[in-house]
Amino acid sequence: MTADRAYRREIERASAEIVARGEKLSAALVELRRSNEELEQFAGAVSHDLVRPMAAAHGFLDLLLSEYAPVMDERAGKWLTGAIRSVERMQKLVDALLRYARAGQTPYQAEPVPLNNVLLDVLADLRTATEAAAPRSRRPTTCRPYSGIRCCCANSCRTLSTTR
Repeated sequence: MTADRAYRREIERASAEIVARGEKLSAALVELRRSNEELEQFAGAVSHDLVRPMAAAHGFLDLLLSEYAPVMDERAGKWLTGAIRSVERMQKLVDALLRYARAGQTPYQAEPVPLNNVLLDVLADLRTATEAAAPRSRRPTTCRPYSGIRCCCANSCRTLSTTR
């Protein structure tokens, strides 16, 4: 009889623990849903607050480029083109923020990433940055050991962007 009572107590204790864990899990799920709703609302507000000024800036930059391109020197044209490209990149970042905030609403679907386009964007950003600031040295940047691959890629991109 004693072993039977001990076994029943163990089952009751395990059942109580399962119920307690289930309640904690339910509470965590409610909090997660609330947090996701807040994230989506925040992303929507940020998007709305950023999209309009970026669209206006893009419009003004396009207008400047179309109206004053004939009288602009090459350097000013490059700066203006770089500014337009930066605004377009910021628009893509805001769109990505919105997609991230809504990520839980639809099932995940893997999609290919065109790495050539990513590399071309990085090179264009680096080219704009290196043209805006005169390079002081052509030596590679010194890197920390843990970031070796990333540093090699960045140095290669910097070299490519300054030799074009």
